[in-house]
Amino acid sequence: MQFVQLSDRVNGGAAGPLDLRALPGTWRNSNPDSTGIARIAISESGGNLSLQVVAIGPDGLIEWGTAPANVFTSSPTSQVAAGFTCRYDFGFAETRLEG
Repeated sequence: MQFVQLSDRVNGGAAGPLDLRALPGTWRNSNPDSTGIARIAISESGGNLSLQVVAIGPDGLIEWGTAPANVFTSSPTSQVAAGFTCRYDFGFAETRLEG
């Protein structure tokens, strides 16, 4: 089997840089009882995406810092970003985010 669906058939390489315009922005948690993530700021610079995460800790907000994100598209031939994955390694634990 060469490919599963016609949209997975790839002829040649990528045509150019990915269109990241749909991803940058800020997500804010609207649940006042949450004990997880308070907000995520997604930014683009030089064709690269990065996340800055702020979590909710027992004594207030905790800055996770900035981490690079891996961007994916909806098909192998698409140039439009459809989502991302991002990894934070704290030494004692690792967290992976997807959006």
